[in-house]
Amino acid sequence: MFGLGLAGFGLSDTYWLSLVFLFVAGIGFPLWVTPVVTLLQDHSVPEYRGRVMAVYTIPLQGVSIGWMLGGVLMDLIGNYPTVLVSVFGGWVVGGVALVASRDFRRA
Repeated sequence: MFGLGLAGFGLSDTYWLSLVFLFVAGIGFPLWVTPVVTLLQDHSVPEYRGRVMAVYTIPLQGVSIGWMLGGVLMDLIGNYPTVLVSVFGGWVVGGVALVASRDFRRA
């Protein structure tokens, strides 16, 4: 849902349609983050739960690096291709994680 909203937002030329897609992306992000946090806490030993969550937040803090890379990519190839690369790239990473992790598939 987040990826579809982001792709629609990036590819839309209409202001009001962009707002609708931005709303969809805004609703989709918490729907992705909440289950991930729940799964991490559910599959962690109680003694290490705090450490696991701390390690989880480190990549989230690296989002600004992705913003910088996205800006460079926008300058190089343009807005529309950058949106497609980022959304489909995220889907590929998620798909690989789903295929590679038996625990992830069972959750």
